[in-house]
Amino acid sequence: MKSRLLSMLLIMLSYVLPAQLPRVFILDANHMAELRLKAVTKEKGILDHLDSLKKEADHFLKMKPVSVMDKNIIPPSGDKHDYMSQAPYFWYDSSKPNGLPYLRKDGVRNPEINKITDHVTMDKMQESTRILSLAWYLFGEQKYAAKCASLIRTCFLDKATKMNPNLDYGQGIPGINTGRGIGIIETRS
Repeated sequence: MKSRLLSMLLIMLSYVLPAQLPRVFILDANHMAELRLKAVTKEKGILDHLDSLKKEADHFLKMKPVSVMDKNIIPPSGDKHDYMSQAPYFWYDSSKPNGLPYLRKDGVRNPEINKITDHVTMDKMQESTRILSLAWYLFGEQKYAAKCASLIRTCFLDKATKMNPNLDYGQGIPGINTGRGIGIIETRS
């Protein structure tokens, strides 16, 4: 009797789940629905991957929310809510008394960029919310969606911690500019 009920449930799920395609912009909705069905039916070939995803998601449940307010350097605007970063391939010019303007050293990343943490904050936010949202979709556990929403709220909506909706100070080059349009690549994810 139990196996018969399980079989009926699996047949029903095979029709229902694919019909409820997720609203996604980068991922393939049909592939996501197939993965969800495989997760629900515990298909052998995917169990290791699902276990790995669940471990990552559980790790992110403990993550402290990140914010542009965490940085120690204030953007040229004077508002820490503004996203700020430094162009990675520009270096202090030792032939100048104040080192300005910075010189381009193509392909050689300046470790000084790590003094401004907004690009790291954005990477952490992107990675954690991607994993948590996938875990919610595949496992249906509300705790993953709640944590994901909390991280997004902290980063973009809460008055005290939100990022202003601009990238005016992304990829600045000391002595040349306070930001460049190319700064948008830091938010590509």
